[in-house]
Amino acid sequence: MRLEAMSDWQSVLLGDLAKVHYGKARPQEDGSIPVIGSGGIYGYTAKPLIEYETIVIGRKGSAGATYYCPEPCYPSDTTFYLEWKQEVHVPFVFAWLQHKSLLPDKSVIPSLQRGDVESFPLVLPPLEEQKAIANVLRANQEAIATRQQEAALERERKAALMQHLFTHGTRGEALKETEIGRIPQSWRLKELREVADIAYGVQAAVAHLLDESKGVPILTNVNITNEGNLNLSTLRYYEVSPIKREHLILKKGDVLLNWRSGSSKHVGKTAFFNLDGEYTFSSFILRFRVKDEVNTLLTK
Repeated sequence: MRLEAMSDWQSVLLGDLAKVHYGKARPQEDGSIPVIGSGGIYGYTAKPLIEYETIVIGRKGSAGATYYCPEPCYPSDTTFYLEWKQEVHVPFVFAWLQHKSLLPDKSVIPSLQRGDVESFPLVLPPLEEQKAIANVLRANQEAIATRQQEAALERERKAALMQHLFTHGTRGEALKETEIGRIPQSWRLKELREVADIAYGVQAAVAHLLDESKGVPILTNVNITNEGNLNLSTLRYYEVSPIKREHLILKKGDVLLNWRSGSSKHVGKTAFFNLDGEYTFSSFILRFRVKDEVNTLLTK
């Protein structure tokens, strides 16, 4: 942006733009008006607390979280909401609050005081520029949402395809009933330990091992995504002893399973290892390596 275009931008405080109000306890009546807490919409009521465009801000719990409300709503007693003192483009202010954290760095217990919100600084361009910036950001967000919807649809299609292939195969043969459901007549049931070597990873604390000159990268639960990929943005390093290399150094084709670390959403995450170079894995991960006799059958 050209420097001259910045000359009419103003440095202001959020309290200059809006009055900061406390929300109120949720009423008992059911209805269609969203009740917004510090974590977002958590219910509906019959009458709105406010009927103008606003931003709701979590003041405890999810302190600092912001929610844009273009329609009548009911901010709960765990939030603040904004009543505008001057004309602003509210989506622009909302985008700024998303870009800059409202929660003070010094905060130990995540909570906000009204003074924290009122003294929060913003850079405010002219109204038309506010609208233009907000429109660009909205278009970008819509594009992201579209890609996310497409990715979710592809995951559903993959899951349906896997379900079909793992119950019908590819040759159209007759099916038989087994203890795990229907499978093709020629398929056999095997326990996993019959077809794969299963190993536990390194049983040691590794969170502090940041020196890449001392060892090889060690994959932990944070390196396995929910989509089944390996994310190497956060790595720790571990020195594998010579006598444990065969057991602990990963090979291409290994399957990694997060079997006990994290919440129920993360336990069970699985990834296929196909990286160049040497890597090992933590005790929170099980490594499955298909046995040679199975590989031989697969290549015939």
